[in-house]
Amino acid sequence: MLDMADIPLLFPALLVLVVGALEWRREAGSRACARVALGAGTALLIAALKYPGESATLVLERTEDGLVYLVAVARVLAMAALLWAGLTAVRERMGV
Repeated sequence: MLDMADIPLLFPALLVLVVGALEWRREAGSRACARVALGAGTALLIAALKYPGESATLVLERTEDGLVYLVAVARVLAMAALLWAGLTAVRERMGV
């Protein structure tokens, strides 16, 4: 079974960037949520390009690079943006 910790950082970065772009274009979308998602996705993409093929767990184990702190914050912000975008999309479909 593939653990989330084994997924290369490029895939979550692209996912967050796509969700941010979709949230930006959505009529009822939140621009703040889109900005957070795009910022977090960009930070994750920078880390993915600096450490190709490595997962977020492996990147966070490095202590000599300041990018580690940015990745740690970006992961939390990316998850919050994904949850917010998902919840608002569900709420919009339900007509609430």
